[in-house]
Amino acid sequence: MKVLLDTSAAYALTDRRDPYHVSARAYVRTPGLALVTASAIVAETYTIVRRRIHYRAAIEWVESLRVGGHVTVEHVGLAEDAAIWGILREYAGVPLSYADASVIALGRATGIKEVFSFDTDFAACGLRLVPGG
Repeated sequence: MKVLLDTSAAYALTDRRDPYHVSARAYVRTPGLALVTASAIVAETYTIVRRRIHYRAAIEWVESLRVGGHVTVEHVGLAEDAAIWGILREYAGVPLSYADASVIALGRATGIKEVFSFDTDFAACGLRLVPGG
């Protein structure tokens, strides 16, 4: 089962103090789960982990993506960038970040309709939140 990965879930997996840490760790053990994310999410998660925890935790998280094989990262190119800005215009009333819109664009491009996230704004954009949404 392919599911989109958002920053809020990636961060929750990284920080033991995050209120969603336990449920996030439990969810990633779902049999058959394959996470897919956009490079903008990787950049955003790195930045947040770097600021809130420290450099070592941030770079270890990025390296785990390269060697772990548990998350597929799709890179944002010019075509995807245009789609992302279109989504930000389409949902002008929803406080989405560029990274959030990249997840929505990736979902549209791949047909994935579920997002592993604790950010309820995705529901307003047609995605179903998992594990609890």
